[in-house]
Amino acid sequence: KPIDLITTGAVMINRMPDIYTHEFYRICYERSSPQGMLCQLLPLKDITVPEFQSILKSCAINFPNVTLWYISTERILMVASKNSSPFELCELLPAFTAINTNLSFMAIDIANIESLLAHLIMDDRSVRQFIGAVPENSDNNPIVEFSRERVKPDTGAVLSGILKSATVDFAQILDLHGSCSADSSDVISRIKSFN
Repeated sequence: KPIDLITTGAVMINRMPDIYTHEFYRICYERSSPQGMLCQLLPLKDITVPEFQSILKSCAINFPNVTLWYISTERILMVASKNSSPFELCELLPAFTAINTNLSFMAIDIANIESLLAHLIMDDRSVRQFIGAVPENSDNNPIVEFSRERVKPDTGAVLSGILKSATVDFAQILDLHGSCSADSSDVISRIKSFN
């Protein structure tokens, strides 16, 4: 059956760097339902910038929409989906409330939908600019597995700095014209206040 959600973790990149290739992401895309998503934790340490870009590229070649979300100083969440339409704020608000009934998001300092959206650090456009012309990680060109570049102690800081400098155009990725009639400038300014 088609799968709605595929997840995988950051430690697997260090343990089995041969897994996350173009071919792996193609299988994920083919097995995903029309609304399916791939959520993968990516490390910010023990990986070079070109290796990180190569993994992103391998995913972005297969999925039409790839975004990066801040998790911690050591992890980034890559979300890839077949759907590239904007987030509908009027649908996100009740979904967030339903999921947060026991205030589980409060435990990780996410008090509302704006603070959740503020974790988006790269939209699809920014991701594709960031990966540029770097070669993809593939079975025939396993860049991550056989990288000649040794990881430097400051690699995490370098990668974090690059990701922090990215900008997200929330006006392009949010659909604010639903029945909840949110004030778009107010919502966007509240999101940016968390950054």
